[in-house]
Amino acid sequence: MRSFVRLIVAILFVAVLMLGALAMIDNQARVALHFLDWQTLQLSIYWWLLIALASGFLMGWVFASLDTLRRRVGMRRANSKS
Repeated sequence: MRSFVRLIVAILFVAVLMLGALAMIDNQARVALHFLDWQTLQLSIYWWLLIALASGFLMGWVFASLDTLRRRVGMRRANSKS
C-alpha cells in the first residue's frame, strides 16, 4: 500500500511539473507592472504569477504560524491558571 501511495505522489508531482512547464511556455510575454508612478522590471507573465503564488503561500504560512502561536500562548495561560 505504501508503494502505491508513493507512486501516486510521484505521478502527481510529475503532472504538476509538466503543468508548470506548460504555463511557462505559454506565458512568455514580458510585462511591467504599474502602480501609481512606480513601474517594475519587465518579466514574463509566468514569473509574476509565480511570485504572486509564492508570496501568497508565505503570507498564509506566516498568518497560520501567528495564529498557532496565539493559541499555544492562550492554552499555556489557561493551563497555568488551573
